[in-house]
Amino acid sequence: MEMRKARRFKCMVYWIAALVLLGAFVFCTSASYADPPYEPASPDPADGQVDVGRGYVHEGEKGINVTFHWTGGDPDAGSGDTVVYDIYLGDTEVVSLKESNLSEPTYTAELLSPTTTYYWQIVARDSSGNETSGPLWSFTTAQLKPDLVVTDIQSDEQVEAGTSVLMCATVTNSGPGDFEGGMPEAAEARGEVEGAGDSARVEFSIDGTVIGTGSISWLSSGGQTNVCIDPWTA
Repeated sequence: MEMRKARRFKCMVYWIAALVLLGAFVFCTSASYADPPYEPASPDPADGQVDVGRGYVHEGEKGINVTFHWTGGDPDAGSGDTVVYDIYLGDTEVVSLKESNLSEPTYTAELLSPTTTYYWQIVARDSSGNETSGPLWSFTTAQLKPDLVVTDIQSDEQVEAGTSVLMCATVTNSGPGDFEGGMPEAAEARGEVEGAGDSARVEFSIDGTVIGTGSISWLSSGGQTNVCIDPWTA
């Protein structure tokens, strides 16, 4: 009787040990995710979109900045799976890696060439190493545009009635593109300036009444010029 009890005890120990090993096996394999990430979709810029981005000047360099967005995710996200993204970009269909392991579906590329067609692609990768590549998309960047702003006005501070006054304004081109409004052969042929061939008008007014106009035919990016009107009699 004592020997039978000992055998039963040994079997019970072995059975408990087997359960412990089985539980460990299930625990180790439960962190592996079999489903790959969703295919990247909903590109922004849209595929084939033109006039994309905004002109930008940084440390003397001019170019177009473009911010990319897309959708992604993973079917196992509810179980704790995570996804990162690699973005590929180039001006031919053979794109190269621009940035890797992006945790959010967005990226900004700086100082791209203006009026140039670019191609881009997103590769999604989950924590198990499963990858899903998105389609190859394209877009065309915008042109570098001028931005003329009146930054200062000069005139006599005190004017008596009947006296003539000379008024001038300082105009600054704060945009990344040259203003070539008065140079139609250069600007209009390249399509760089909307309304090329027309000078920019600067109106001078007092209490809402226009007293004179000046014009600008050309102004480089970052440049300044003074525009004056004929003497005005107060």
